[in-house]
Formats: sequence, structure tokens, C-alpha cells
Amino acid sequence: MQVEVNGQWYDWDDTFSCLLDWVDAIGLYTDSGCRSGQCHACAAQLIEGQVAYDDPSLDPGDDLVLLCSARPASTVRLTLGRY
Repeated sequence: MQVEVNGQWYDWDDTFSCLLDWVDAIGLYTDSGCRSGQCHACAAQLIEGQVAYDDPSLDPGDDLVLLCSARPASTVRLTLGRY
């Protein structure tokens, strides 16, 4: 599965529990705070595709993704940071 981040495509690695850990591992920077879905500092814009949450109540809706709590459920396109 692939994830596009800010126009660049990367291969998703299923060993990561969430997008935020994966983004950090591939050397990209995005704001983050609590890593538990409460502060929304890591919210990214979902341009295309689907993500899944272990706890569906964390889904912020409105085409946003909480990177600390979501995993790609399909090929996704994201915009990090302030959009």
C-alpha cells in the first residue's frame, strides 16, 4: 500500500501502529502532542483514500486524519501541517 504525503509517494510499512510513527520514521515532520487522539495537533488533511481507527470515536471527520491514531485502510493521499 502507498501513502502520498505532500505530493510525494511512500510505501506504507505495516509494522507501524499509526501514521504518526511512520511519518517520523521516514523523516518527515508534523506537529504532534499527546499521541492519543485528544489534542488534534497531528491532524492532517485526507485528500483521498480511507483510514481506520482502533477507536472509531477518535475519527475527527471533515476530511481530517489524526496521524497518532489512524492507519491507512487503502492507498491514501495526505497533506501534513497547516492546510
